[in-house]
Amino acid sequence: MRKITPASLLFMCFAFLVAGCSSSQPAESADREAETNIKKVLEHQFTGPDQELLKHLKDPGIATVIGIDGETKPPKKSTPLDQYLQDTYGEYFTENMYEKFVLLHAMSYYFEVEDSSYTINLVEADIREDVDTEDAYFFTARVLFENENDAYTAEVTGKANVNEDKKIERMLYFDDDRLIEKINAERSK
Repeated sequence: MRKITPASLLFMCFAFLVAGCSSSQPAESADREAETNIKKVLEHQFTGPDQELLKHLKDPGIATVIGIDGETKPPKKSTPLDQYLQDTYGEYFTENMYEKFVLLHAMSYYFEVEDSSYTINLVEADIREDVDTEDAYFFTARVLFENENDAYTAEVTGKANVNEDKKIERMLYFDDDRLIEKINAERSK
């Protein structure tokens, strides 16, 4: 029978420790990647006005033209606005969710801020893993809506699901703490 020396016992403990730590690193790294993707989307969505986006929105080349006979003529397939949105949000979403996000959420707060003296800024994003659902994350975005005379802070909450590549495949907003109402009220003054 071989005798285990203190040095060999220490080596085995060290080997187990290294093996144990290295197996959790990929999971932690993937979680950070998912959280980073969600945070980047929130930063883009809740920072404005964005002068480049505004320039693209004012471009008449993005408009659908309706003729006298009622025939519609949509803009060319890829406009500078399309490219800008793809460059801004595309890398964080699956293809299907990107299309939905752009249609439903990407500019919902921005449209309301662009013509006012207000700015909107992401102050903090708290993103935490949903312990009950794999690859799902709850988020709370603290958003500051302000001008030189007034400020309003809202907590926007929601949930994002990511795929195996850590791209967002579903994004739901639960509550915006009446942020859109506050923005609309200020615009109508």
